[in-house]
Amino acid sequence: MRPAIVFAAGCATGSVAAMLILSDSCSSRPCPGFSARGKSASDIRAIDDALNAYAVANGGRFPPTLDALVTPDANGRSFLDASRIPRDGWGRAYAYDPPGPELPRARVRSFGRDGRPGGEGDDADIDSTSPDRAR
Repeated sequence: MRPAIVFAAGCATGSVAAMLILSDSCSSRPCPGFSARGKSASDIRAIDDALNAYAVANGGRFPPTLDALVTPDANGRSFLDASRIPRDGWGRAYAYDPPGPELPRARVRSFGRDGRPGGEGDDADIDSTSPDRAR
C-alpha cells in the first residue's frame, strides 16, 4: 500500500521518534480513532496545501479539478501523496471551487454528515476558506 499521509516527529536529541502512516485503505473512510469530521478537516488541509503547491509550480494557476493533484506531471511529480483524491469522512467526494472573480482563493469543502450545504454539528460544512481553515 502507498502511504497517503506521513507524519514524523522526534525530540531534540533524536532518541525518540514516532511515525504515523495512513495508507490508501484509510483514505476513503475514517481510520480507527479518527472522527469523520476530523478526517475531513485533515484531508481538506492536505488538499488545500497541495492546491497551493500546484499553483506555485504552475505560475499561479490552479487546476480545473482535484484529480490534477494526484496525476503525475511531466517530471513524474504529483502534489498530493495519494493514488486518488480521498473522500470525506462520510464517503462523499470533496467539493472544489477554483479561484475566480467571486472567489479570491481556492475552496475545498465537505458538506458534513448530511451532505447538504449548511447545518450544525456533524451536519455543518467543513471549508478550507473559513477563518479557522477546516477545523
